This record gives sequence, C-alpha cells and structure tokens, in this order.
Amino acid sequence: MTTKHSIYSPSSAYRWTLCPYSQLYREIRKDDGPSAQVGTYIHDLAWSSMTGHPLDTPIPSHLSPKDMLDLRSKLEKHWLQPLRELIKKMRAEDPETLVFLETEWDFSRIIGVMPNNEPAFGTADVVLVNKDEIVIWDLKTGFTENSDAVYPQLMLYAAGVCDKIIGSSSNYRNRSIRLEAVFIRSGRRIVFDLTLDEVIAWCREVVTSVVNDINLVTQDPLEARSRLKPTPGTLQCQYCPGNKVCPAWRDKINTAVSDQSLSDETIAMIPVVRKWLKTVVDAVKEKLNDGVSVPRYALVNGRTITKWTNQRAVTAGLLELNTAQELIEKYGLDLPTPNRLLEEYETASDREKAIVAGILAYSQSVRVQSLRSQQDDGNNFEPINEVIA
Repeated sequence: MTTKHSIYSPSSAYRWTLCPYSQLYREIRKDDGPSAQVGTYIHDLAWSSMTGHPLDTPIPSHLSPKDMLDLRSKLEKHWLQPLRELIKKMRAEDPETLVFLETEWDFSRIIGVMPNNEPAFGTADVVLVNKDEIVIWDLKTGFTENSDAVYPQLMLYAAGVCDKIIGSSSNYRNRSIRLEAVFIRSGRRIVFDLTLDEVIAWCREVVTSVVNDINLVTQDPLEARSRLKPTPGTLQCQYCPGNKVCPAWRDKINTAVSDQSLSDETIAMIPVVRKWLKTVVDAVKEKLNDGVSVPRYALVNGRTITKWTNQRAVTAGLLELNTAQELIEKYGLDLPTPNRLLEEYETASDREKAIVAGILAYSQSVRVQSLRSQQDDGNNFEPINEVIA
C-alpha cells in the first residue's frame, strides 16, 4: 500500500480547492492521533481481508477489545460483505471486470498540471471497471458525514481513473460512473452518479482554476504568502492544519463571537467555533505539559468542574460540553425544534439558545447535504484478479 502524498491530495481537496492559501500550512503536521490510528488500522484490515495479505498494522492501543470487535463487525457488515457482493455481481455481468484495491491514480493531465510541476495523484480504496460502469468506493472510518467534503475527493479519483482507463478509447466513454463514500460506523453511503463529461467539466471549472496558485505555493512560498489571500469558511477551515494560527480564520471567528444579532451564519458556526476553541486549548495544554510557558495560562492540580445545581444549568452544561456530532449520534437526525427543546427553559440566556440553535442548524445542514448528494504515474497500477469471497 502506498504511503506517498501529493500536494493535490484528494482527501483534502475540499480545503485547497476553496482556499489555495491553506497549502502554505501543509507542513504543520500532527502526530497520528487516535482517529488517524483507527483509520489506518481499518484500511489495512480491509486490504488484508480482501487480498489475503498478512496484517502487520498494530491495533490502536486506545481501543478496548469491545470497541475493536465493534469496528471489525461494522467493517464486515458495511464494507467487506457489500464489496464482495458487488464484485460478484459485476463479474457475472462481465467476467473481465477489473478490480483495483488501494491503487494510485494520477489526475495531473485532467486538472492541467504541467509535466515539470509536482504531479497530482491520490490512492483510491476500491475501483471496479466493467463494460457498463466504473464504480469508485472510499472507506470512511470517522464520524463526520458531509457530502461537500467527500465530493471533491471522489471526483479527483474519478478523474485519475478516467484518464488512465478511458484515455482516448471510445469503448469506455459511455460507461456510467458511480462514486460512493461508505461510512462504516453508521452504515451510511453518500452516492454520486455521473458521466465522464461531468467529471472533466468539474475538474476544469473547480480545480484547474487553482492549479497555478498551488504551484506557486510549492515553488515560492514567500511569494505565495504575499500574493495569495486566505479564503476562510466553515468547511475548509474546520480541519485545516493552520486553523490555530491563520489570521483570516481568527477574524471570522471573532466576527461570529461578537455578533449579537445571532445571524444564521453565526449560529451555524457555533459547533465549529467550539471545536476550534478546544483545538487551541489542547495546544495550550500540550505546551504547558512540555514545560513551555503560555501567557495567562497555567496548569492547576486538583481543580474540578463546579457541580451543577439545577436542571437548567445541567442542560446548558451538557449542550456546551458535548459536540454537535455527539448529540446528532445520540438523537439521530431528528432533533427537536429549538422551541420544543427550550420550552422548559424560558429564562435561558441568549448564549444557551445560540448553542442549541447552532446544533440544530448543523444537524439540519448535514441532513440536507446528504439527501441532495443522493439525488443529484501509479507504480501499483494493476487490477487484482483474485479477491477473497
């Protein structure tokens, strides 16, 4: 399995297509946290299960045996079993169906990257090609399910597949293209059905326009810093490696925090702002634990959170401490309306109401995005003819 990364990484395309400036922060690396460790392990386990290759990736130490068994069960139910059935079905329709697992696809030519510049490529989890269709699957092990985030990633995989498989051959040009992001924790699938022309048109409209900016970042970072301007936004900034230091994102957060009118945009940003604040606080704690002084912060032993004394405070505290995603998982996507949720808390502060409204707005946007998505040089480039059924 490849470990190379491209500056045009498909998995972060939702960020750099909206804000090329963010690539200046790409060298800000984090150690693999718990989520990344789980993702690596599950992807390697899926590869091993489908190919019979030995699994040498250690089980993440923070996972309990129960959690590990649960993830293995979900991987089998939502990924491995459906994938085996799909391969069987496509090979019944066309015995010459090609199966590519963890294969690198170069989409440089499609998006307009010149040969003398850094190549653009990405590794797709599964690509299936037969006489009727091209199917691309991406395995997701996290909790966030956002069609706006996965769409650019899948489209760039499709561009690479189309360039390599279809090329100038008219035999493949009429085949349908299906892109699927599979979230194994929930079993949810985000699906996009497209044509070759739609893939190419999207690449040229969305990606080609930022290629020169990305090249500038790699060739002359100082010039890029002076010429390019950051484009802050909830989607592209939420997981950007530079979001703790980016002045544009900080200004956007300051604007949201100082918005007394509680506009729709501000309310929708509340979960993201809370996550950003936690990221900053965690960074401060990490520095303090390493013995680095941070102005106005100190480690205090023996301090605990003050005990809540009434029901309204308990609810407000839970809303403040829980992330929107945790509440969505607890209640599903059918959260109560703001009025119903707050009907027994008539004296709730504007801040508490904003927290509730932000959570609701976030959950509703996730639901709308997901429903809309359903409507609306590779060294290892070899198909795998034998997979474990």
